[in-house]
Amino acid sequence: MNKIVKIFRFIKKILVRRNLLQFANIHNLYLNSQQSKLNNMNYLVSKYSTLNTSKKIDYEEYQVFSQNGEDGVLLDLLSRMNIEKRKCLEIGAGGLSSNVLNLNLNFGFECVFIDGDSKALDINKTNRNNFIHRFKNNGPSQYIEKIVQPENIKELDKKLNFKDFAICSIDIDGADYFIFEKILEYDIPLIIVEYNSLFGTDNKFSVPFDESFSRYEYHKSHLVFGCSLDALDFIAKPKGYSLVYCESNGVNAFFVKNSLLSDSIKNLTVQEAFKENYKLAHLVPKNFLEDVKRLLIKVDEI
Repeated sequence: MNKIVKIFRFIKKILVRRNLLQFANIHNLYLNSQQSKLNNMNYLVSKYSTLNTSKKIDYEEYQVFSQNGEDGVLLDLLSRMNIEKRKCLEIGAGGLSSNVLNLNLNFGFECVFIDGDSKALDINKTNRNNFIHRFKNNGPSQYIEKIVQPENIKELDKKLNFKDFAICSIDIDGADYFIFEKILEYDIPLIIVEYNSLFGTDNKFSVPFDESFSRYEYHKSHLVFGCSLDALDFIAKPKGYSLVYCESNGVNAFFVKNSLLSDSIKNLTVQEAFKENYKLAHLVPKNFLEDVKRLLIKVDEI
């Protein structure tokens, strides 16, 4: 009898897991369809530009390899800026999505991809190799397996010479604020960095620095990571950078050197630029921030 019960429980567990996986696939399909709609909408706006009087960056969002519409935003900002450099740096480059891979494969930019997870970095590499034959203007690429920390930024600079880069993308789901703070010192024209919209816009929150930080171990929700948008803006301003855009899904913010601002690239306040990450907002209760405040620090009080 016990054997039959065990078999029954095992079968039940398999069926439950299968349904959960099926739900995850449906959810991913839904998210991808939303991005597909955004791509189609912005393509039509671009094609029939004479009917659209707005020159907002919002209409330039487009996804090829990026997590959301960052591919299109980057191309638009580069076209508005007078930058001769054609090198990109991506810190936290593991996985299928990449903010600079489109520039590498389709526009001939040289790109350096860095990640501390060898398996995640291999996924990026495989993704690039799967598509490289389909593009006509590939740039050189370099892959570095390394956990980037504030104290080894100088070491990386000696090896890569950060001032040669036009773009730096930062997405490490951890101490992003502290890496961003160091990268700002190297006058890279355009920096993309992830923010956590769940932290709000008026507290300058970040997770504390920890070399072994993991969002999956730090809090049971897995949603306590990175920093708020106002924390990024707080440290960018004194370093001569301006917040110019946040993409529609509320994940990545774009900062530009003040010397490159123009009538078409303007400094925005945190409130003007902020977008809520709707994917995360639906996963947490309204009192989420109150519950996790004790796990965060205010960067203006460090």
